[in-house]
Amino acid sequence: PYKRGQVERIKEMCDRGVYHGAIITGVSAEEQRYLESNPCSVPAVLFNRESAVYSCVYADSYESGRKVAELFANRGHRKVGTIVPEHLVNSENNLRFRGFVESCAMYGLELEERHIQIATMSMEGGNSAARRIVEGGGGLPTAIFFPIGIMAVGALPVFHRAAIRIPDDLEIVTYGDHEAEKYSVPSLTTVKLPVEEMAAASIRLVMELIQNPTAKPKSLVFETPFIFRESCGGFIREL
Repeated sequence: PYKRGQVERIKEMCDRGVYHGAIITGVSAEEQRYLESNPCSVPAVLFNRESAVYSCVYADSYESGRKVAELFANRGHRKVGTIVPEHLVNSENNLRFRGFVESCAMYGLELEERHIQIATMSMEGGNSAARRIVEGGGGLPTAIFFPIGIMAVGALPVFHRAAIRIPDDLEIVTYGDHEAEKYSVPSLTTVKLPVEEMAAASIRLVMELIQNPTAKPKSLVFETPFIFRESCGGFIREL
């Protein structure tokens, strides 16, 4: 484990021979640049980051945002919104958010500034952001994208108390497929990040590099499929 902003500790531990290999997750763009300029002394794989220096396993985050905008457009929505965690908006790795916002314009979707709400990455953050949209006056969006699914779980009680029916009045799509999204009421349609498959691929890659340290870096890109549930997409409950 390391704290954000102290990524140099990863290199120090690798240089001391603590590890034979490393799978590095959650680095910021700045930290990734540091690691690429100061390569680890042991085989390393970056998880969910694209790199020309290291082997990496990642999903196309921009495409994930784009396909949600496309889904909303295909389902006849015109006024949409998004509730986003602070770190995602302020990060260089904000492709999921950018993919959605830029694609809304491409597909002719109206995304008003007041319907882009930024909050802490938590259920409380999602709850407070949903309240700002509901209590903000004016016409409400008919579809909302949550790039972090757990924030959508926190927002659901706000919509329920405001008598906003999901999916009849408002459709919701999330990202990630956290377990809570499957068991919320209603259950939440999501863009699935295949974490288990990506983790297994990361292990295979780092083991290959340990066995053959001179091998060239490999990049593995994973699809992010929709998992349609009650909140969007014509979900039909299995009998």
